[in-house]
Amino acid sequence: MDKLNIFLQTSLPQRFGGEARSVPVAHPTESYPKCQPLEEFRRDYQLGKELGSGGFGKVFEGLRVRDNLETAVKVIQKDKMSQFCWHRLPNGQKLPVEIVLLQKCQHIRGIVQPIAYYEGPNEWVIVMKKIKKCMDLFDYISNKKFLAEVEAKSFMKQLLETLLACHEAGILHRDIKDENLLVNLCDGSIHLIDFGSGAFLKDTDYTDFDGTRVYSPPEWIRWHRYNGKKAEVWSLGILLFDMVCGDIPFERDDQICNSEPYFRRYVSPACRDLIMSCLQLDAARRPTIEQILRHPWFSSGDHLVTTAVPAVAAVASAPAAVHVAAQSKVTPAAKFTIASSCDSLEDYETGSSASSTASSSSSSTNFRLSPPDSGYNGGSSKSSCSHSTAIPVRFAVGASVTGMAEYRLSQH
Repeated sequence: MDKLNIFLQTSLPQRFGGEARSVPVAHPTESYPKCQPLEEFRRDYQLGKELGSGGFGKVFEGLRVRDNLETAVKVIQKDKMSQFCWHRLPNGQKLPVEIVLLQKCQHIRGIVQPIAYYEGPNEWVIVMKKIKKCMDLFDYISNKKFLAEVEAKSFMKQLLETLLACHEAGILHRDIKDENLLVNLCDGSIHLIDFGSGAFLKDTDYTDFDGTRVYSPPEWIRWHRYNGKKAEVWSLGILLFDMVCGDIPFERDDQICNSEPYFRRYVSPACRDLIMSCLQLDAARRPTIEQILRHPWFSSGDHLVTTAVPAVAAVASAPAAVHVAAQSKVTPAAKFTIASSCDSLEDYETGSSASSTASSSSSSTNFRLSPPDSGYNGGSSKSSCSHSTAIPVRFAVGASVTGMAEYRLSQH
């Protein structure tokens, strides 16, 4: 029996109750993916080892028989998908929203490219191009403890340009996080994966959310509605903090709604300013992606000189962490406070010192977090002790106050 049959027969059903939400009908002139019969997939591809698993299915290595092309194969179980994960075509056919969005984004640089789609009685199969040597950003940060700002800038700029292209295609990803980004260890490029929580871009508020809660904005926590682009900017602020500090800033809903992160002392003033701009409690005051790209941080010099961060080549030497387009991380839930972690309390400063938009914090002590409430990819969390040995000497050269003032004025 082939691996696909074994997987399908051993999968446990995980049905979602409740009434199905009305599925938006797409514009009839648009181009949509053609799903081929599953029998053709079995004929054309061979499955290799499992690369990862999540809420809807699993991802395997794949090999196209006719030319030995290495691929990543995502198998999505129909009975594990919620009513929010479907899209109805003009002919009445329903497809996973992930397939429809991937098709519309297939031309965009920075998106893992789809090759073909297949449908069986109980599953869909997405065949994607495989990045031969890569690591998700979660593991990449874990291995490096944190990222130097010069590297974080490169990753952020690539991601911002990819997201702008997605917006131009009418697509919103809605689950920006380190686990949904792959780092190509050969050339340093970054690639966005997993559109399972995505949606078509619209000007009105969204009232559904299937992303990762610790990356969600305060307006969703409080009112269960949000502007798509403004919520995305919030998640970008969380992600940038994660890159330069080694972990996400908030665990609990009250921390999200207060937006008072603790920064490591070596984080440059310009970087702090950008993060705090993205983490504005008032969504209307957050910058657009275009404005983020004009922030002085992107044009400032390197702010950190340290030997604690290994080079990409050194990270690439950790074969157990290298995988493609999926993760299989299972981390026990655990909470760590700053006082009980291996880090020094003096190594952190509140967000109030970085921006006048944040009030002072006197009681927030949680820094290391429980595993995120994830979408497709299982959430997990990096332990505070995992980066405690990499406390670098700080060489601060911040962007000018004038430059940041000009940036703020440009937002209004």
